[in-house]
Amino acid sequence: MPLPPELQPKTLSSLVRSDITAPPCYIEPSVLPVGGQLILASQAKSGKSFMMLELGRALASADAPFAAPELLCPRACKVLLLEQELGEHGLKKRVDPIYTQEEIRRQGFMADNFMYISKQPDLKLDTAKGLRLIYEICEQVEPEVLML
Repeated sequence: MPLPPELQPKTLSSLVRSDITAPPCYIEPSVLPVGGQLILASQAKSGKSFMMLELGRALASADAPFAAPELLCPRACKVLLLEQELGEHGLKKRVDPIYTQEEIRRQGFMADNFMYISKQPDLKLDTAKGLRLIYEICEQVEPEVLML
């Protein structure tokens, strides 16, 4: 039985000759494709939350993350952070140096693109109730990027 077309092997030389456009990305070049996933993992106390907040800020405001000229968020998008570790007090301590009043003024209306929900025990990925709540929140907020 012949293989379906999508399972037929192709030559690399035909790939090189082809004109394939890159998929759209929230963070260029190809760091976070639309519909993709980005996993940030490291040891405790290594700065993951600061990195995540900077990525969220850049996504929400169409800025270069970390002021890195080789990275680009081509357009502002709505970001929702669901965090279960820091709580509002800890999150505020980390956000204050990033979202200064000057930065909020600079971003204008885009400053409201980055939203959060902090330390809600029902929002669990390993329970049916938690997943249902997360889906309901996403349906209401309609984030383009969800940070967990």
